[in-house]
Amino acid sequence: AMLSSYGDGARYRAHLDSDSLEANGRKLTTIVYLNRNWNQDDGGALRIISAKQRESDWPRVWPEMNTVVVFRADKVIHEVLPARTRSRFALTVWHLGYYK
Repeated sequence: AMLSSYGDGARYRAHLDSDSLEANGRKLTTIVYLNRNWNQDDGGALRIISAKQRESDWPRVWPEMNTVVVFRADKVIHEVLPARTRSRFALTVWHLGYYK
């Protein structure tokens, strides 16, 4: 698990949480956002990247308090867009396992 704080302007570039080169056993990622009164002007959205969509159509999840996101750690490319006006907090848990 990881408790993260992204300060004003901080971001996390596009990545997978697990890949075939990194044998860390991560299969699912769960993120719980811990930000009261967050609004879109604060930035800091989680953006899901898809080769099947135009960039303007990529889904965004705003880091509002008690929002939970679950996705495949080895399949979903994602990034954190810059937080603009304040720090952004999230609790991330990776569920480990191996496919048969």
